[in-house]
Amino acid sequence: MIIDINNNKLFEKSKKLESDEVVGIRYMGLAGNENIEEVNFPNLEILEASSFVGCINLKSFYLPAAIKIIKSSTFNGCKNLTYINTSFVETICENAFSDCGIEELDFSNVKNINNFAFTGSKLKSAKIKGAMIAEHSFEYCPELEYAKIEKCKSLEGYVFKDCQNLKKVYLADIRYIDGEIFKNCPNLETVILAGEIESICKLQIPANVNILFTGSKIELDEINFYTKKNLKKRIITKGSLDEMIASGMSIKEANNLMKQFDMIK
Repeated sequence: MIIDINNNKLFEKSKKLESDEVVGIRYMGLAGNENIEEVNFPNLEILEASSFVGCINLKSFYLPAAIKIIKSSTFNGCKNLTYINTSFVETICENAFSDCGIEELDFSNVKNINNFAFTGSKLKSAKIKGAMIAEHSFEYCPELEYAKIEKCKSLEGYVFKDCQNLKKVYLADIRYIDGEIFKNCPNLETVILAGEIESICKLQIPANVNILFTGSKIELDEINFYTKKNLKKRIITKGSLDEMIASGMSIKEANNLMKQFDMIK
């Protein structure tokens, strides 16, 4: 069975959708259904764009391994969605989780995150390795506090724009970092740069942010900062921060310890 806009009335009063017979959901197939709370179609093979857009009471979605792509606006506006298994997902398209209630996702197999994929979502943290991350991907995520991004070719403009509560970011082995990825992130506290980072263009950050270099080959003088005013007061270069954190110390505690040892130049 394939659900589409012509037969979706069969499900309009159901809170829990569960069936082995459903193999596909077409474009806008269940869009706007305010009764759905839980979905489990174990044999689902087709999940088209906007299929659950506006399902404001959807809480959980059991995604089978056959679904590798979350298409555009699939869960856009699902404000109460708190669980979805994404361990098999490789691509997250435009607005897939925009204005969505999801707080945590498994990014372990994700290779592509497209524009505005999580804009306005309640995501609290993001740990991503080896993915292509497009502009505006996490723009205006008001609950996002921590991000760890490794082995990406580039971080393009405005990735974290307007993330008002973003505090700590770890960036490692990224060839190019656009200077405006932290635009209007007023509560940013710490940015860690590690591994192979080749270029950072006109980095714009709040005045009190600590920039920590932990093994990064890029030198301070190679970074084209938007402004260097008072910058030396908040830079730690090539210290043993990783060892301190590995011992159980918080970033803040490690930073304070490094200051005590006069490691800030």
